[in-house]
Amino acid sequence: MSGSPSVTIQRQPRLKRINLTVIKDQIIVKGPINMRDKEAQNILNQHHSWVQKQLKAYQDLQKKYLEPQFITNATHFYLGNPYKLQFKPQSPPSIWLDNQTLIMAGYSEHNDNQGLQKALNKWYQDQARDILTDRVHIHAQKMNCQVNQIRIKSQKSRWGSCSSKKTLT
Repeated sequence: MSGSPSVTIQRQPRLKRINLTVIKDQIIVKGPINMRDKEAQNILNQHHSWVQKQLKAYQDLQKKYLEPQFITNATHFYLGNPYKLQFKPQSPPSIWLDNQTLIMAGYSEHNDNQGLQKALNKWYQDQARDILTDRVHIHAQKMNCQVNQIRIKSQKSRWGSCSSKKTLT
């Protein structure tokens, strides 16, 4: 976690009580429209240990799952299942699964992490395309509609949008 977490105070007319939420490295205090800043600060002070616990839990989770490590036997997930990472630097570049192992051929743990991440992301996108293409066409047929193109992108929001040109993203 870089720096101290940001604190946001939100006043909402429909709320009757003050509620405290920790999302990633952001602390959100929501309360009624007449909540004073001092009340919000008191809530933060009263629940300081809980807030710190939530921030640490997120930091630990991020280290374990969200920041992939590219070292031999590091755990990577595919379709919810864990796989141990192995490198085969002498082979032509390709990525595949073998039992409980994710094999990155043509790469070594001495490559830069950005290059390894880019190669693995492309592999994940290719796998998603293979799985989703069949499923989309099955459901499109059931719904009596047509999908002209399926795009797999790295997106944080706006999942599953469909354009007027019948492109599913």
